[in-house]
Amino acid sequence: SYELAGLFIESGPVVQIRSSGGRISLRGDRDDEIFWTGPMAVLVDRLSASASEIFAGAIQDYGRGLIIGDDTFGKGTVQQLIPIEDGQLKVTIAKFYRISGESTQNRGIIPDIKFPSILDHNEIGENALPTALPYDQIRALKYPRYGNPSERIQALTQRHRKRVAKDPNFVALSRRIKRRINDQRDPALSLKLSTRQQEQSLKNAWSLNVENERRQASKIPLLSDFGELEEFANSNESQPDAILNETVQILIDDIKLNRHL
Repeated sequence: SYELAGLFIESGPVVQIRSSGGRISLRGDRDDEIFWTGPMAVLVDRLSASASEIFAGAIQDYGRGLIIGDDTFGKGTVQQLIPIEDGQLKVTIAKFYRISGESTQNRGIIPDIKFPSILDHNEIGENALPTALPYDQIRALKYPRYGNPSERIQALTQRHRKRVAKDPNFVALSRRIKRRINDQRDPALSLKLSTRQQEQSLKNAWSLNVENERRQASKIPLLSDFGELEEFANSNESQPDAILNETVQILIDDIKLNRHL
């Protein structure tokens, strides 16, 4: 992770590691060569963990780019496998800390701009584990700032929300995510076949309606039935990536707002 961060920053610290005994060591980039000096955004989600959190945290701390997506997993601990007679014992021996002094443990990385998530934070993430170590902080390091994206976050967020409210692909994605979350919160299933068939029929009709509303707003041909929707989903036909496309638009906005870019 610190070698990857070195592609976008000059030499400097990337992560702090505090052992169980309190000793703090540093890992970072040792050369001044930068592979890319232009604008950048890092996409993260709830399953981004450990090394990817170190990378995203460093980019955010250095002000090198935008972090976009969902709160990350929060896996900020270091484990060691110790052989025992019947297998191995995994022991936590240290914790990771950002150069700002913040732990990546439990809290994870908070993105600058959030996207809707299909994953339940109460079930997936370090904070969902009963014996997870808590979030804490240590001394911050001295490091240069390449920019200050936080100054533009409010303006970027306003433009983002205005744009996605009219984007057929993002609207459809948000509706599907909301429906999936509601289904997960009410997992009860009837044992009566006719009831299950009726529920599935209603679900299929809802999915077809969402897709056709997206198509109508995008001025592309509508689908006649759920069978066509399944064929479309399983085909190699290019489907718009609402998350990736919106990330590009946010980055374009950032370039327009930041005269240094």
